[in-house]
Amino acid sequence: MQLKKIHTEIANKWIEIRGISNELKNVLHDFEGDNLVGYVYIDHTAGITLDVIKIFDIKNDQLVFRESPADKGTRIISRFHGIINSKKISVLSEESINELNLKAPEYLSVYERFDLEEFRLNNRIHKFRAEGYPDDVQILLLPNNPFQPELVWGRVEKLEKDYLTCNILNQPNQNIGINENDLVKATVKTLNENEYIVCVIESNSESNLYKTNNRSWWKFW
Repeated sequence: MQLKKIHTEIANKWIEIRGISNELKNVLHDFEGDNLVGYVYIDHTAGITLDVIKIFDIKNDQLVFRESPADKGTRIISRFHGIINSKKISVLSEESINELNLKAPEYLSVYERFDLEEFRLNNRIHKFRAEGYPDDVQILLLPNNPFQPELVWGRVEKLEKDYLTCNILNQPNQNIGINENDLVKATVKTLNENEYIVCVIESNSESNLYKTNNRSWWKFW
């Protein structure tokens, strides 16, 4: 699995994990079992997340289900590394989902971001994503002299026709007028034969960043 685009394979799907990771064992606490069934979704801020639904052992090639969080009226989740560090991950077939009578918990609807689905599936963007955080991408800041180009992380909040609106996640090392938690516009641009997601601003801005000089936004798609 390519980790920067693993969400395209497991997000919004039921998965089975055989040989859970140490991270998962830690969050399961007193629940016993080395394997589980869960539903994977994307938390916009916390990234790829697994909601643990069933826990089981394997005896004589049969699944033996143990007490699960739902049986005790509780909820247990695991973030990206707890999932990816497990031994074997597989997406359940429709037949298996029906056999186990699985239904995605209604409370997961609060995490739905249909407005970002097209962005999350865009092959051109995968190389810029943070592993485990599909909505977080590297953004290139291109300040004027004497400042140097700088890469920062940004969380995509909105997708429009020609650009992305991103929230800057870390403070740039240079005082160029862009700060952590600022909302910026960015677009994919080719520089020296390499593609980047570049932060662009309007020509009347007082920032030291690259200006559009009243030109149209570079096409994102």
